Amino acid sequence: MTPRRKNTRNALIETATELFSSRGFNGVSIQDVAVELGITKQALLHHFEKKEKLFAEVLERLADRLMKIVTEFEASEEVAADRFQQLHDQLNAYFVDNPQDGRLIARVVLDTSQQPGEKRKWYLKPFLEKLTDIIALDSQCKDMERLEVFALVYQMVSKILFFSISTDTLSGMYGDTDFHEIQDHYQSHLLG
Repeated sequence: MTPRRKNTRNALIETATELFSSRGFNGVSIQDVAVELGITKQALLHHFEKKEKLFAEVLERLADRLMKIVTEFEASEEVAADRFQQLHDQLNAYFVDNPQDGRLIARVVLDTSQQPGEKRKWYLKPFLEKLTDIIALDSQCKDMERLEVFALVYQMVSKILFFSISTDTLSGMYGDTDFHEIQDHYQSHLLG
């Protein structure tokens, strides 16, 4: 792939990520992405023959970003016995800095409706499974069954995602000063 084609493809994916995260899969058309980039629909279709392939690439890159967090966590020499707290803090920081990814995950969860017999790739499953593997090694989880650990992980991720995608709403409802206090209390009570 030539550098120019790669840059164009990256711009398409970044724009599509932004649109899918704000509108969901069903709320975005190929034409919407093309218009946002100032290109023709045909130019976009040259890179991605249909919206599903573009969406798949958006989700693949999201999954890669999330797996990078857990891979770097595993490689860290500073992993303590309290892996749950450490991973929680890293994920929370990531989603605070990247709320678009949190919105995209929420959209995927809300928009998923699988028809009988439809084959679908679940891009976030490896991320959740890897988190479960890591948290299972936490000193507090050593006697838990894998599904119990998974439930704990899913609860943690859900709380982090919901808060990260609702910060604008909370700030609007309560104002910036109160919101920052809410955020501080949220951080200290998240694991409760």
